[in-house]
Amino acid sequence: MNKELWYGIGAYVSWGLLPIYWKILHDVPAMEILAHRMVWSLLFVAVLLAYQQDWRVLREVWKRPRTVFIYFVAALFLAINWGIYIWAVNNGHVIDASLGYFINPLVNVLFGVLFLGERLRPVQIVAITLALFGVLYMTLVEGRVPYIALVLAFSFGIYGLLKKKARLPALEGFSLETALLFLPALGYLLFLEWQGTAVFGHASLSTSIWLALTGIVTATPLLLFAAAAQSNAHYLGDYAIPCPHIAVCAGDLLVPRSV
Repeated sequence: MNKELWYGIGAYVSWGLLPIYWKILHDVPAMEILAHRMVWSLLFVAVLLAYQQDWRVLREVWKRPRTVFIYFVAALFLAINWGIYIWAVNNGHVIDASLGYFINPLVNVLFGVLFLGERLRPVQIVAITLALFGVLYMTLVEGRVPYIALVLAFSFGIYGLLKKKARLPALEGFSLETALLFLPALGYLLFLEWQGTAVFGHASLSTSIWLALTGIVTATPLLLFAAAAQSNAHYLGDYAIPCPHIAVCAGDLLVPRSV
């Protein structure tokens, strides 16, 4: 097994366990958690870059407006994905959110075939077909369109596609994304502080620590995903298989039979 495969498995297993982490912060508004993820992620990757003492790629990328724009759009879709997922978990929709990760491999495969000219092996076609029927069955059983799942699946699918259209090394690429999101996120947190509604620093010490650690929790799987994205898009779909199963188990533990 190549290293990209292990990176992908590590990323999706980590994401599968995230509902447990967000449930710890269930008393914190989703938008505030989202802003903390953006701010602390940049600080975390800045430490990693400082350790490497290699800022060359980031200095050069600002001379390539197209790449910066693509990463800006990718960052927006990533923020949408983060926000919807946190809201879903903390409002009792863990199982519904996990359905998004069942659909996401199909989206990755679709985008890979439509936009990247990738071809599937017969065994992968069979696997994707079975997965599609499984998603349709779950949708019919619920009797409604799974909006949360679709938004999560397509927002992250578009994010992955954009990452392949303008490749940067994993650490530098994620640093650029978080840098583009940093100022709006910091501004929002300062606004909450000014209004007197901020949780960080005003709730329990443990809550503030959990919020500060969102940077590591956020950055680690995304860096692994970015490294795995060097492989074909349908392989990214293969990596995603463990994630929804883990998330469903977490959902049953945290919010039994929630949808």
